[in-house]
Amino acid sequence: MISVLGQPAATVVATAAFTGMRKGELRGFLWENYNQGAIWVSQSVWESVIDEPKTRKSKSPVSVIGPLANLLGRHREAKGNRQTGFVFGTRKGTALNLSNLAKRYIRPRL
Repeated sequence: MISVLGQPAATVVATAAFTGMRKGELRGFLWENYNQGAIWVSQSVWESVIDEPKTRKSKSPVSVIGPLANLLGRHREAKGNRQTGFVFGTRKGTALNLSNLAKRYIRPRL
């Protein structure tokens, strides 16, 4: 599936698959919360509301396996080696709408 998708869809799908993060947590994923081989979930984005993750357990660090680390590294390079902001963000700096990404790009490709 990942090999059929372009970017950023492939990295979004891989991050969801390899971490088990919820859609809101993926949307709220910040570069500053990704380091030392783990993702620290600090926020969730639902519609345009930024809030804390759904549960206390959701705030636990999520390990990043090698293949995902490679994808995230390439994604970061493609975005100009950003150190802050949304990992899956728009040009305007807002969180990417994953429902639109799925509807307009992922589903037609698969």
